[in-house]
Amino acid sequence: MRRGRGWFRRGRRRRLRRCDAPQPLAACEPGTHATICSNPDRKTLEMGLCRGAQTEVLRNDPGNPSLLVRVGDTRYVIPRDVGERMQVRTGH
Repeated sequence: MRRGRGWFRRGRRRRLRRCDAPQPLAACEPGTHATICSNPDRKTLEMGLCRGAQTEVLRNDPGNPSLLVRVGDTRYVIPRDVGERMQVRTGH
């Protein structure tokens, strides 16, 4: 059987785990560690909030229109509506 160029490289890709019970990032309490499962927002994807990123919610006040999230050593302020669309997995 003949295989095309690059077949071996494609076969060795690291696969990310599927989200078992995703919830919105905006529903997480402060101090929660979470893994991002999906993020439909392009701007936050470019900031580094991509699928598989380990995050920690630092501030999530219901009256405040934004969330404060840490990814690595960097902190980001995310609008609440974007946080509602981002799906995360907690409890790891």
